[in-house]
Amino acid sequence: MATITGAKGGSQKQHTPVEQPDSAQSMARCRMLLALGEGEFAGGLDATRIFLDGTPLGNADGSMNFENVTWDFRPGTQVQTPIPGFPAVENETSIGTPLTKVTPWTRAISNTQIDAALVRIGIPGLQQQENDGDIVGTTVTYHIDLAVDGGAYATVMTKTVTEKLSSLYELTHRINLPKANTGWQIRVVRDTDDSTSQMLQNKTQVQAITEVIDARLRYPHTALLYVSFNAKSFSNIPKISCKPKGRVIRIPQNYDPITRTYGGTWDGTFKWGWTNNPAWIWFDILTEPRFGLGRRVTPAMLDKWELYRIAQRCDQKVADGKGGSGTEPRFMFDVYIQAQADAWQVIKDIAAGFNGMTFWGNNMFNVVSDMPADTSKLQILTRASVVGKPTYSSGSEKNRYSSALINFSDPDNHYQDRATAVMFPDLVKQFKFKQTQLTAIGCTRESEAQRRGGWAVYSNSLDRIITVQTGLDGFAYVPGTVFAFADERLSGRVYGGRITDYNAGLKSVTTDRGTSAVTGDTLMIRTQGGTVESRTIQAVNGQQLILATAFTAEPLPNAIFVIDAGQLRLQYFRVTNLTFNDEENTYSITGAEYNGAKYDAVDNNARLDTPPISLLPTGLVGQPTNITISSYDSVRQGQRIATMVASWDAPVDKNGKTQADIVAYQAQWKRGDNEWINIPETGLRNIEVSGIFSGDYLVRVRAINSGGASSLWASSVLTHLTGRTGDVPKPVGLRTTAINWGIQVDWSFPADTGDTLQTELQYSANGNGDNPLLLAGVPYPQHTYTQLGLKAGVEFWYRARLVDRIGNQSDWTDWVRGESNANADDYLGDIADDFLTSDDGDRLTSDIDTNLEAALQNALANHGTVEHQWAQYGEVRADILVVKTTIADVNQAMAEMSTQVQAQFNDVTAALEDKLTAVVDATWASAIYTLKTGVRINGVMYNAGMSIAVLAEAGKPVVTRVGFNANQFVLMSGSGDTQYSPFAVINGQVFISDAFIQYSQITLAKIGELRSANYVQGQTGTIMKSDGTFEMNGAVAGEGATKMTNLNYSVKDGNGVLRVQIGKLTGVF
Repeated sequence: MATITGAKGGSQKQHTPVEQPDSAQSMARCRMLLALGEGEFAGGLDATRIFLDGTPLGNADGSMNFENVTWDFRPGTQVQTPIPGFPAVENETSIGTPLTKVTPWTRAISNTQIDAALVRIGIPGLQQQENDGDIVGTTVTYHIDLAVDGGAYATVMTKTVTEKLSSLYELTHRINLPKANTGWQIRVVRDTDDSTSQMLQNKTQVQAITEVIDARLRYPHTALLYVSFNAKSFSNIPKISCKPKGRVIRIPQNYDPITRTYGGTWDGTFKWGWTNNPAWIWFDILTEPRFGLGRRVTPAMLDKWELYRIAQRCDQKVADGKGGSGTEPRFMFDVYIQAQADAWQVIKDIAAGFNGMTFWGNNMFNVVSDMPADTSKLQILTRASVVGKPTYSSGSEKNRYSSALINFSDPDNHYQDRATAVMFPDLVKQFKFKQTQLTAIGCTRESEAQRRGGWAVYSNSLDRIITVQTGLDGFAYVPGTVFAFADERLSGRVYGGRITDYNAGLKSVTTDRGTSAVTGDTLMIRTQGGTVESRTIQAVNGQQLILATAFTAEPLPNAIFVIDAGQLRLQYFRVTNLTFNDEENTYSITGAEYNGAKYDAVDNNARLDTPPISLLPTGLVGQPTNITISSYDSVRQGQRIATMVASWDAPVDKNGKTQADIVAYQAQWKRGDNEWINIPETGLRNIEVSGIFSGDYLVRVRAINSGGASSLWASSVLTHLTGRTGDVPKPVGLRTTAINWGIQVDWSFPADTGDTLQTELQYSANGNGDNPLLLAGVPYPQHTYTQLGLKAGVEFWYRARLVDRIGNQSDWTDWVRGESNANADDYLGDIADDFLTSDDGDRLTSDIDTNLEAALQNALANHGTVEHQWAQYGEVRADILVVKTTIADVNQAMAEMSTQVQAQFNDVTAALEDKLTAVVDATWASAIYTLKTGVRINGVMYNAGMSIAVLAEAGKPVVTRVGFNANQFVLMSGSGDTQYSPFAVINGQVFISDAFIQYSQITLAKIGELRSANYVQGQTGTIMKSDGTFEMNGAVAGEGATKMTNLNYSVKDGNGVLRVQIGKLTGVF
């Protein structure tokens, strides 16, 4: 038996893969220097007021929310020190572009002021997996090239990275830049082959490039915040924000901005401090020269005393809206102006922070705030001190609001906008729910936002507007002034007028009329002390009012007065606009309704009461009744005159009682089918019209109440009256005369027309009288009228009628044709005369003044700027003279610049003059440019030139004109060898090679051949030849034709057959 022998077998031990730990870690720090603002900041920064992505660096208990964060602050003073760690100005641009061997990264830099560039390279991972599964490090190599001014690239550095990396690793390389004229090109090239396997990770990318200016800057007058943190803490650059106290500005010497109190009396001087009172921020924005406005606005141009009053109101304590007894300042203004904006809009927005209005007047920036009126500046007006009638207006109900949605900056949400709402139930009942939206600029408190919204809604509800005209009394008014107005036509009571006497001993005032005053009412009068004083009325004795106490100063002579009654409140308005009429010496004052209760309603949610201002009954205005027409005769200068009389009864109310508020009536009358004729408004209940003609008459009347509302028309019955027989005779001899640019119309008056009021003229474009237009009403006894402003050769038709002094009208005359002058010679003469007598024409045609010495002396005498260059050799001389002159005074402004180029050889002088002149004064403005050339030979100057001018004289049409002065005016066209002149004027004759004219009017024409546009020989159109042949075809071929020559007249039909021939019979067409 065989024996089998052997040994135990086995296998190799299995390997466990190992990952090599990272051999390097990116430890980048982010360093940021922020310019917070212009000027010196108060600061007040700590770790709780600096935020990274909205999270504060530290907490109130001293704990920190971030590790390894450092910060520094500079307030923006003149002598502040540089921020350590920032020896250069750096501007980083993010790139994030992959860097491969196939595609290098290239960047051009054109800013030649920089000193270096920082290139940041990122390696997301650097590792490879071996065959046994181990993960180990690997190597990647790249280099950076630099080219100067577009030259060849040269390698400035090579970098090899041999590491094991599993996360982003960044390297920053500084490339010093040599001097360049146009710039540099930087190229980053990867030397290592790109990975094509998942086993090898060696990607590279260009993260960013930074431009560097080496400097150690302290940035004077710029507040700075420096923050540095570990980039490891953030996946992206965090948003940095802070809450510093802003700029240090001018505040009153006696003002404590922390407690918001004012100590003692202000002497008008300022100190520097931080505040968020909007009044002093408004003052600073206007007067700080570093922002631009202070270069043009000085503190003397601002009313600091009014601003002081406004600022005190801003600091007054009001309820904070949180319940309880907590209070806060009424207005604060926390705003960060981040961009350039329109200056006027900025100061208006800041003024809105205290409900203010800004305006320019009396060479000052003025500001007023909508706040309780200063009684020492109250003004008064009555109908006795206004010109004409006051005008009342108000907004539409659809624009009335009962609620407001206000956006404000919420500090609890990092000053993001948040909306809050206010609603007023009383207004909701009146106008329903209507909401307006607004943004409270500079507002960081919800309670203040609600107050601003309440002010807007209440101001919207108190929207009655008044416009009145007054005399020089208006000089005392400025926008913001509050005035009381007594209008008996609206109130239904007499509470205003003028005084006729004042007795200080008796404490009595005598008025020019009976009033509705009673004991206990308040009398208000402007005294010689310059203010309106108020006194309680102790007794009323007719037109005499007895006062409880005498005035501190005598009332002005014939001073106006108003009475504020217990049962009826005066109307109060705040001036919003004021304009002066130079021609009439009157002021137009526009005011918005003022109610002193509004401010307590806004601040304390008090009820807004609106006291009554009228006791007039409301409802429709009734019509006059019982209108009757009659007549009577009288004899004047031996002639019988018939007079029409119309009378009526006053309107009555629904109870049958006479309406008490009717103050006037408007009446119209007409005879037959003539037009209605107005009668001046009257307070009586009858009218008379003298000198009537026989005929059938109608009268209609309507009533006007004290509020200006009118009733419907009430008419009489048709009534026949006997008066003058016939009708008003019509004009005779209507005729026209052609004049330049117009038509003169003349006529004569027939007998028995001495009572003529005017002659009415109408004109029409055709003799049929279609669509006639009123030309003029010419007062009697004028019998001529000139219609100017017409083109040459324009035709119109005219007719006329007479209107007597009571409105009777004659029949129209027949239409008469008129035409403006069509003679070109007359126009050319007028055009030339007008041009030569004007400033631009005189300057164009006058000789160039070659006496340069006199021009120099004149320029220096007028403080002009002179540039003179010349060369001379014996009698040969060449000059270039430039003179610039500017004048500005109380009467005019003038700017002129002239350049004169001149050459002289013995007694021959050649000169060119280029002059620009702009002049403006109270009645004249002109802009004139002239370019002239001239040659003086044997004492005679030969000129050529052109002028461009705009001439504007008060009361006349503006003239815009281009003029030329030359014996030959040649227009060239074409180019090269094909140049030709299509238009030329030679010695007064005009030559045109080819013209397309829409409409022409020619006095005398010499034409070689005349043909229509559609002419085809023997088929269509018309032709007139110089040999005497005149051929007329139809518009379409085959319609027949007519031909006339110097020998015969021939007609052929549509088939070409000769049908008629007169004269020499040829038998041929």
